[in-house]
This record gives sequence, C-alpha cells and structure tokens, in this order.
Amino acid sequence: MNLENIFFTNRPNINKENIKKIIKFSEQELLIEENSGSKYIYNSIDNSIRGVRYKDKLTDEDNKKEFKYRLRNAILLSGITQKELAEQAHISEVSVSRYLNGVRIPNYITTKKLADVLGISVNDLYL
Repeated sequence: MNLENIFFTNRPNINKENIKKIIKFSEQELLIEENSGSKYIYNSIDNSIRGVRYKDKLTDEDNKKEFKYRLRNAILLSGITQKELAEQAHISEVSVSRYLNGVRIPNYITTKKLADVLGISVNDLYL
C-alpha cells in the first residue's frame, strides 16, 4: 500500500475533495495542502498530523521544530537509543537531547555524522 493510501485509510475523516495537493515529503511523510490553503504534514510512523504555518521561508524556530521531528522519526525507524546515537556519532548525549527538544540544530558535519549512524541522507533530516 502506498503512503497516500495509508493516509486516507488511517484518516477516514479527511475528505479527498478538500485536498488540493499531496506531495511525498519523505519515505514516511506527506505534505498535504487543502483547497483552503491550510498545509500539514502527515507522518505514517505515528499516524500524526502537524500543521505547517510558514510560507516560503522558514524561521530559525521552524527549522528547529522540523529538524527535531525528522531526527526523532529517524531514531524511531533505526531502533537505536539516544545514547547509542550519541556514542556512535561521537557527540554528547546533551547535544542529541538539545536537537530532539528543538533547542539547537547541529552544524553540517554533526548532521552528517547523525545521518550516517541512522543510515539516512542529510537531506532526510531537513525539509
């Protein structure tokens, strides 16, 4: 079953006629745009929906929020713990905690280390 079918199966209250556009965001996420202009991201891992408030440019806070969601999902998919991720990426557990809580965003080198340990690309951690 493809991701779009999973979305409509798990969210029967969503009216397909109100959907303007569906874009595959990642292997587990869809960006949904309604005819009203509302946008949200559906995550198939935990069947959650979160709103998207920004238009063309992300603020620092938006970036932190999106990064923490993507990192958390990647950790869930990988099956490793926060501590194991920190050890294997050679960074502190405090840093991983800050990324997961949306306090900070890592630099590119650290993001690459995290992505390598999680078996994903750097792009999977960003919009």
